[in-house]
Amino acid sequence: MILVFIIIIAVSILFYLVRRLENETLDTKMYKIGTGKEGGDFDIAGKFIEDNCKNIERIAQASSDGGFNNLLKVNKGELTFGICQERFFQNGYNNLLEFKTFPKLDNLRFVSALYFESMNFITKDYEVDSEGNSITTDSDIVINSIDDLRYNEKIIIGVGEALSASQNNFEVLCQDYGIVIVDYNKREEEKFKNIPDQNKVYYLNGNFNDLCNKFVKGEIHGLFIMTGQNNVYIDNLARIMNIKFIDFYNIESKIITNFSNYYFKKNINTANYFNEPQKQKVLPTLACRIILFTNKNTPNDIVNMVTKCIYEKHYTLKEALNVNIKASNINDYEPIELAYASPDFIIHPGAVDFYRSKNIITLDKKYEFDLEDYSKRVYKEYWKYNEIGNKQFDYSFLLDKSDQNTNFHNIDVLCLE
Repeated sequence: MILVFIIIIAVSILFYLVRRLENETLDTKMYKIGTGKEGGDFDIAGKFIEDNCKNIERIAQASSDGGFNNLLKVNKGELTFGICQERFFQNGYNNLLEFKTFPKLDNLRFVSALYFESMNFITKDYEVDSEGNSITTDSDIVINSIDDLRYNEKIIIGVGEALSASQNNFEVLCQDYGIVIVDYNKREEEKFKNIPDQNKVYYLNGNFNDLCNKFVKGEIHGLFIMTGQNNVYIDNLARIMNIKFIDFYNIESKIITNFSNYYFKKNINTANYFNEPQKQKVLPTLACRIILFTNKNTPNDIVNMVTKCIYEKHYTLKEALNVNIKASNINDYEPIELAYASPDFIIHPGAVDFYRSKNIITLDKKYEFDLEDYSKRVYKEYWKYNEIGNKQFDYSFLLDKSDQNTNFHNIDVLCLE
């Protein structure tokens, strides 16, 4: 008996020491988060997480590529967390478009959205005469709509750095109008010469500081920027020259119908940039969520801690992103809009634990045999609202009680591994 008692005590002490060692390792290990170019919005969001969460180290990138490299590095385990545009995450996770040549990035897990970036198309604004016509010279290029990009081979639009979210979304927008974007520096290549002028527009890559200088000098004719509610480049341009926002939103756009998983209808409040009342308006635009993701092997408690931090302190992040905002539209999204996850990918279990604790997700087994009641619970407690942004969530498959309906039995794939 004494020997058994000694063995029990020894095992208990050993178990205690192992758990203590695990906790000490957890307390001292640093988890790296890949952001974007230093000082940019991705980096500001990463700094928010670094400052408000224990054991998180922010790693800025050398260039702004929409989170492309973050996806690859997190999938390999070289980074713990990453920030990117949701469209890139969808494409990387599902081996689409720019990720077709890569192995499937199936180690990625969704944590939460952080904020929205919207499409901003800026061009030069000209004085108008009494009849509303622009007062220009023969050398001036007037752009009032996306269609004006056609038929003028002189037009060049600055779109940020190669592979950036700005370039990718400019391409998506132009495709919606049947326009092909062509790299200005490759315009002499034979494959681009055969594209009719009415179906193409030139773009130029570069950092936005250089592109803004070219825009001021008239070397390029517009800027397309994916950005939050307040952009320092647009703000500076509005101070030194006449600019305007192009209204391109179209409710019948194929972008909305074909890519509703990651494009939301949002607004640009131009009062953030213009003091003149006649230039202050609210323009509809398309926006994408900027999301935080992680590797599937990241410890649940670390992911839970970070998720909890995002939702408890999201106003701190908003204020950091909108530090110079003028108009009263800082509340451009609600926290619930950050939690929505497409069924196309998996939420990390650590984030799921947090969402369940807030009744954003419910998978109560007592609803297993009452599909109609369960569908109402999903509507009420998982999505919270039937509409988030311009999303209409279809949960009708839950009401299909036929044997052929396998979706219900796989309902866990919405949020669990």
